[in-house]
Amino acid sequence: MKDWLFKQYWRINQARNVISLFFWIAMFVGIWVPLIQIVIPLNKWILSIIVGLLSIIFALFLGYIWDTLELWKADTQQAIKRTVAYTEPLEKERRYLYPLLIETAKAVAKLTKDKRLKKKIEEVEEWIAKQKY
Repeated sequence: MKDWLFKQYWRINQARNVISLFFWIAMFVGIWVPLIQIVIPLNKWILSIIVGLLSIIFALFLGYIWDTLELWKADTQQAIKRTVAYTEPLEKERRYLYPLLIETAKAVAKLTKDKRLKKKIEEVEEWIAKQKY
């Protein structure tokens, strides 16, 4: 039952833009039809359909302009800068990958007898020891 409820919640969440567009169009139709009926005496249903279609076309036009001018780009870049996962290594990498790579570097250092590599290994081991997991 819980899985089913979460699946329905996910579906509604994915469709929220379409649902929002539907309600915005309904709102525009509700506001504009009585005002337009004063000027153009048409059947209420025909006028509602015309205003609804014009609202859809207008929304698609705004979406096209938004995408063409890439107005979403700055907002996305700011969101990425604020996300810690993009600026710092992941916890999994810190915990598992770095110590594994150090062991590999130690094996290579034994084979090559490179003093610079041994010094770097010591520096990284100190850095790992200072990290808080």
